[in-house]
Amino acid sequence: MNLGASDLPVQTVVLALVVLGAVVVYRAMQRPRLSFSGLSDGTLGVRPRDVVLYAVSIPLLVILWSQFLIMILALAATNLEAANVILIAGSIILATRLLAHIWFEPAHELGKAVPLTLVTLILLGTATRDDPSFERFIDDLERVELSPQFILIMLLVDYAVTATWYFLGVRWGGQRGGPVPGTSRRRSGVVDLTLPGNPAA
Repeated sequence: MNLGASDLPVQTVVLALVVLGAVVVYRAMQRPRLSFSGLSDGTLGVRPRDVVLYAVSIPLLVILWSQFLIMILALAATNLEAANVILIAGSIILATRLLAHIWFEPAHELGKAVPLTLVTLILLGTATRDDPSFERFIDDLERVELSPQFILIMLLVDYAVTATWYFLGVRWGGQRGGPVPGTSRRRSGVVDLTLPGNPAA
């Protein structure tokens, strides 16, 4: 095999872009998506625009996360059927989203483990489907029928977990000086709204 002058730069750019995509996806999954801040009355809360932004963005993010995970699971050399790949992708998303509102570190580890491991194996060429197997998988994937309930559950679980996190973690726990689950806290006891997932509004 002859290596040309463009091979190394092209491979480097592809590797950087794919890993960047994986990092963007798992970082978006691993933290609470509803931003909160200190309100004018001194309490912690959310503004209406934050609620609207969260409610509108979650369906789009779930689709993005699902498509990315399904794509890398489709490329990986596994014996999983198309329906199982969709189920696994959905389970990873929901489990990560649940942990994101409870404990940041496990959510971070789960969110990055599968995407980065599979992306690494795929890029190294050690665990990819051959062309006939990939084509069969795509055909099977197109025949899988997702019930409306399957998609709706993914959204409702995130909304329910976020609502519970907000009223118990932010309004009840954070308001009393405790750490808000899924975020960091300054040593002074003041909730740090900038780490890791709640930028100050």
